[in-house]
Amino acid sequence: MTSPIGPKVRLLVAAGLVVFSLGLGWAATAGSTGYTSPGYVMPGLCTSTYDGYLDCSPGTYQVGYYIPGTPAGAARGYEADARIALVPAAIALGWASRRRSRGSVLAVQASSAALAFVSVRAAVDGQTAGALVGLLAAALAASVAWPALTTRAGSRTTPRRTGSPSAAPTTF
Repeated sequence: MTSPIGPKVRLLVAAGLVVFSLGLGWAATAGSTGYTSPGYVMPGLCTSTYDGYLDCSPGTYQVGYYIPGTPAGAARGYEADARIALVPAAIALGWASRRRSRGSVLAVQASSAALAFVSVRAAVDGQTAGALVGLLAAALAASVAWPALTTRAGSRTTPRRTGSPSAAPTTF
């Protein structure tokens, strides 16, 4: 079963989704989960008395305060560590949409795997918007790079060879 949408369009849509996801939340930050401010120590004070002894007062420790977070404080894709995978994936998917070579297939496979990894990591952090868009882009890219993932068992994804060496199938 083949998709009615061609591989070039699927790769361009996946690249567009990756670029769009750079504005979504990808990682929890201290601002989104809340944090405790650091405490401080007030050292004791020693003074000498008139008879030559030291009179020392003990130091004190003041604990920090809890500052609650806000969910809107999540790191966006362009601020988070996920950008290490998002930006090269967007570039690779856009580049691969214009090429049909073994290198472009490998770039799409690596991009879809990286997108799936950072999307699962974002989901673990509770950043569902970035995770869902990233997984959708990974699924679109994977449908081009690994066509066997999107076909039913027993169906052929490539035409039968007619005997000529030029009839070798290509992935996309």
